[in-house]
Amino acid sequence: MSRLLRIFALSVALTATVCLLAWAQARYEVATDQAAVIQVSGTVEGLSTGQTAWKPLVESSLLRAGDRIRTRSDSGAAILLSDQTIMKLAENSELLLVDLRLSENGNWIRRFQLKVGRVWSDVTPMEKADSIFEVQGPDAMAAVKGTAFEVEAGDDGTEVRVWEGSVLATQKDGPASDVIGDDPRFAHNRFRVARQGGVSRSRFAHSQADPWQQWNLANRQALLKLRQNKRLDAVKLKAIRQRFKQAPPPARQRLRRTAPNRPGPGPLRPRPRR
Repeated sequence: MSRLLRIFALSVALTATVCLLAWAQARYEVATDQAAVIQVSGTVEGLSTGQTAWKPLVESSLLRAGDRIRTRSDSGAAILLSDQTIMKLAENSELLLVDLRLSENGNWIRRFQLKVGRVWSDVTPMEKADSIFEVQGPDAMAAVKGTAFEVEAGDDGTEVRVWEGSVLATQKDGPASDVIGDDPRFAHNRFRVARQGGVSRSRFAHSQADPWQQWNLANRQALLKLRQNKRLDAVKLKAIRQRFKQAPPPARQRLRRTAPNRPGPGPLRPRPRR
């Protein structure tokens, strides 16, 4: 694919995803023990707990703890958690949802296992210190409180990359552990554990990002703006969803396509009634 075509495809995908994220908050009411599929590109499949056959997933499919999601070649997917955390899978990736719940003490407990491939996580900052968000790869684990990070699991090892904030990266069944972050205060922002057990730490620049990483970085900025402007509670989500259902077809189209009342990119929102 030529560089110009790749850039064009990247911009189209970004535009589509920004619109999708803006509508997703009003469209999906995600329970604390669920994840909603909000984007499907190409072939995306799910495997429910206790089942042996993978089935196609579509936008609005729901996943629970114990379920798996995987993408095929030239495919991708995004899932939304109840606190607006979004996880995006690259092609040829498989993710197991290990634990999704809100504890009795009000702590978020979210654990995932990346079997193969790449997953990017835009984690909503957690207010409670004992909340947990972990992504376990075959050789290393990343634990965060609210940041943007990536885990890649390949045949030769597992790599954790931090794009914003900081992450506690640890070697699976090994002594190596380090807090890595994008901030210059941290010596490293990349932590790699080889399949044979070797551990390396290094620093990379955002300018080295590949097309998929560039898309996620740009997408993250749009997501942050969306969270600031459209942080809706469950009651408001239900009201918007009900209004959309009751509106006649032309009005539904207006609700979908109305531009924000200010210049620049931003979330779509309904026109005020007159």
